Amino acid sequence: MSSCQWSQNSRRLRNTLGQCCELLFTASLLTYGCGGGAPGGQKPIVQPPSITMQPTSSIVAVGQTATFTAAANGTPPLNYQWNKNGAAISGANSPSYTTPPTAIGDDGATFTMTVTNAINSATTMPATLKVLPAPPPQAGDLRFQQVDAPSTINGYVFGGLHTNISSGLSWFFDNAVGTPLSLGDACGPPNGNPSDCGWVFDQFGLPANVSGLNLGYVSANRFANLDSDVGNIDSGHAVITSLDLHPENDTYAISYMAAVQSTGFTLTRGTVTPSALQAVATQEGALSHVITAVSFNAGNVTYFSYAWQSDPSTIYEAKGRTATSPTLGTAATSLGQAGYIITALGGNSTDGFVLVGTRVKGNTAPRPALVGTAGDQQSQQILTQGYAIVGYIVQNSGGVATTTFIGEK
Repeated sequence: MSSCQWSQNSRRLRNTLGQCCELLFTASLLTYGCGGGAPGGQKPIVQPPSITMQPTSSIVAVGQTATFTAAANGTPPLNYQWNKNGAAISGANSPSYTTPPTAIGDDGATFTMTVTNAINSATTMPATLKVLPAPPPQAGDLRFQQVDAPSTINGYVFGGLHTNISSGLSWFFDNAVGTPLSLGDACGPPNGNPSDCGWVFDQFGLPANVSGLNLGYVSANRFANLDSDVGNIDSGHAVITSLDLHPENDTYAISYMAAVQSTGFTLTRGTVTPSALQAVATQEGALSHVITAVSFNAGNVTYFSYAWQSDPSTIYEAKGRTATSPTLGTAATSLGQAGYIITALGGNSTDGFVLVGTRVKGNTAPRPALVGTAGDQQSQQILTQGYAIVGYIVQNSGGVATTTFIGEK
């Protein structure tokens, strides 16, 4: 028997009982008394679970994952269970839950977390999952400057051509991709002489497993030829990817991408004041159109926008932004951070620059954008790490030309 044996001596009993209770209290750290409970019959304090942080709703694109997090208080142990549309998710037993890659069928699903302990349970408010269509471009969509396309997603294939085009000349390349036309200081004095203008571009071959993309550059020595040249390009298989208009020098230049296997591209074009461009961009996006080329044109802005029969219903949000030479890089990267792909860039050192970014409506997930100067580390990253060149700017200062690339992926 223990030292807590009964004794006929009541005082001895009380002393021994008190020592026993003190030892037991110290060992267990509980508020139980020894034989009959603590003063007042106090029991251990057991708290039911309560939710202290609710999960928040999430918006992702098809193929991305979503993470939901909640928090709870209560006497441990606490057991967690996440539920999708009211049904328990196997293995989802921690305060956070990350979904598998989402499908369009997951759009609108609700997620709750139930926490349980020995005496009760509590359930969070539902959080909703919004799943957006896959971000552009879809396979075969030529309207997004080859961003995320098979031709550029692993970097450019080296061994292409770096050259220029002047008024009255044209280049055409089979199985190739390339940069937009260079912008900036494309023309000399506004004297009506087309030969004072020239545009640089880079052409790259396609990866070994990609075919069927063709690339063209056109320039004219008469501004009046613009409509006929655009008509020749506008075959339904092609998208004009950059445009530089110089009526003061009676010339212009165009770059375009064509694909035998992709068709159904329909061109809309117009000329508006710079202040009206945003309203036009918003309207075009609501119609599932994408602005792919812009240029200043005698103080106004001319834009080219395309519908595609394979994508007639996606609602796009378009953002127009103006910039000067020093702020162009910041404007470009800020559009990428807001989820926009730069689908059109135009301008020059005199008039400034205008950019148009396009994204699927509501898809604000940031996109990597990078600005680099020819030969620096950033430009090498653009060429080799899956960025598509969406802007190419050449500017002269004191007889020294500076080339800037804008890349996005």
